[in-house]
Amino acid sequence: MMRGEGVPEAMAHAYTTAIGDLSDRLLAALDAAEAAGGDVRGRQSAAMIVVRSRDEQWYRSLDLRVEDSAFPLVELRRLVRLRQAYDLGERADELTGDGRTQEAALLYRRASEMAPENHELRFWAGLALVQLGEREAGLDHVRSAISENAGLGELLSRLSPEIAPSAPAVREVLGRDDGR
Repeated sequence: MMRGEGVPEAMAHAYTTAIGDLSDRLLAALDAAEAAGGDVRGRQSAAMIVVRSRDEQWYRSLDLRVEDSAFPLVELRRLVRLRQAYDLGERADELTGDGRTQEAALLYRRASEMAPENHELRFWAGLALVQLGEREAGLDHVRSAISENAGLGELLSRLSPEIAPSAPAVREVLGRDDGR
């Protein structure tokens, strides 16, 4: 189904010369395939499945699909980036559970930087920034996230210091802001 000769070679070259993790190299290979002519049927869908050799035989560490899009690789790249950001957030959750809140805060911030359009990651990063001593930036992140998703305000009211050490301080400041 390839439009012409050279597509597999372009993919192989892009994969072997790309930097980043496996998903980044696979995206580079897909971009190269499209640049070399791509599929004779045109663009419509893209998918990526990653099974790491150290995991259970059928466990997929990444399983993403774009079924119908004029720009499937653009959307697949967005989904990969979002998955990577959520993976950092999940690792931060684990660190928080282990009491390693400073390390967790750094990961939450990095996750939000990877996907700044995601209000949930921005919310957690805001709490992390307050914890790291970047109070105003953190409060701005939390306010912004709550303005996009009011449910995050309710979540904030339920968070214990064990889960989010800065939550009580953030609630206090936001409570004062509401009382103006």
